[in-house]
Amino acid sequence: MLKYGDSFFGMSLKFTLPNVYQHLIQKQHQLPNMSQQTHKIIMLGTGLIGTFYTMGIQQNRSSDQVCTVYSRTEKRAAAFAEEWKIPKWTTNMEEAINDPEADLVVIGLPNHMHLEIVEIAAKADKGVLCTKPLGRTAKE
Repeated sequence: MLKYGDSFFGMSLKFTLPNVYQHLIQKQHQLPNMSQQTHKIIMLGTGLIGTFYTMGIQQNRSSDQVCTVYSRTEKRAAAFAEEWKIPKWTTNMEEAINDPEADLVVIGLPNHMHLEIVEIAAKADKGVLCTKPLGRTAKE
């Protein structure tokens, strides 16, 4: 399992998303109601971005947990869930997003999928973290 300070694809994890997440948590007194909330999170994607966010969530803030992971392949979804001790995995994106236990969706998928996913998550009344472009064009 990757930990803070390890090297991942030649990058030091001291300067990646988990570090940013940890910084935000350390500053949580500046964010309203963050310390009173516990979130169950759906992780969409098991690649580099999904790994970074899962590491930041699972290792830096124990009250928040990834409860469901989505990947396009069963093998990758099952391996990712086992590695990060995530109780549920699926290859059906809508099933993942509609998990009744979860309240947030983190999108770690290719840009061309973002708009559709955000719309599905909004209809499911989930909070969404999408750090890349929402759409591919200004019209989207």
